[in-house]
Amino acid sequence: MIALRSILHNLAVVAVGFVVALVGVTLDRLFAIGEFRSIFTAVFGSLVICIGFLIRLWATYLFYKNNMKVIVHGAAENATDIGPFPLFT
Repeated sequence: MIALRSILHNLAVVAVGFVVALVGVTLDRLFAIGEFRSIFTAVFGSLVICIGFLIRLWATYLFYKNNMKVIVHGAAENATDIGPFPLFT
């Protein structure tokens, strides 16, 4: 259940990113800014998105596993020193 929750949370984050990209493309077309296409940039961008998604998935999974909130609107009550967020104190 934790893994499914982590995946759904991060799919929503990626979806928001694609909506922001769509707004950017729409503005480019509105202001007649030329398109830039390159196989290298497409592959590189896809790789960065996949790596970022996997890191977010890992972090979110660990947060949910340790009963921590992923989205908070203030200081966290507890912290974790495992996964992609080690504490350097």
